Amino acid sequence: MEMNFVSICMGSYVSVEILNSIYQKLSDGVVDRKDDFHTMVFSNLQDNKVNSRSVIIRKFDCEKRNLIFHTDIRSPKVKAIRENPQTHCLFYHFPHKTQLRISTFSTVHYNDSYSDTAWEDTSLSSRKCYLTKLNPSQITDICQDGISENLQSRIPTHEESQSGKKNFAVVINQILKIDWLYLSSSGHQRALYDFTGKRIMKQWLVP
Repeated sequence: MEMNFVSICMGSYVSVEILNSIYQKLSDGVVDRKDDFHTMVFSNLQDNKVNSRSVIIRKFDCEKRNLIFHTDIRSPKVKAIRENPQTHCLFYHFPHKTQLRISTFSTVHYNDSYSDTAWEDTSLSSRKCYLTKLNPSQITDICQDGISENLQSRIPTHEESQSGKKNFAVVINQILKIDWLYLSSSGHQRALYDFTGKRIMKQWLVP
């Protein structure tokens, strides 16, 4: 169901139609696994190099302008985010020919009320990812996912899954700027939304 996100979250003083479209697509991506906005490319600075990976969007908080995904606390990107929280999120929707380049400020939540709630809402199949014996990015002698043999090819029980909670973390990415691009044969459109000031600032850009 479509919602007037801008009037709910921001007031009606800037390009309601475009921002509503952006927020609606982000919200759709959270709930629809087949939607192109269900995944995004998350980039951050790690060891003085840009690192990018695809992550699944678990929640979009319109009011706080937060994009949220889950990760393993042992992942190298966690340490990197804590050292440099300036990050970037990239979306592309093929059917709608829409690209979002989003500047974000990221924080890691671990072993707190927020991560506790997120863990309780996480499915057993997703919890399985946090039951690996080895750390993410760890070098191994053979091709493996680090999951114990007794859990291979099956979903863990609720009791079995609980041991993965110690590895579970939530990354909250607050939106600072959105670079919106719409591709069309009748003429491309591009705009930049800046949320860092007291008021939302919008500028048209050449695509």
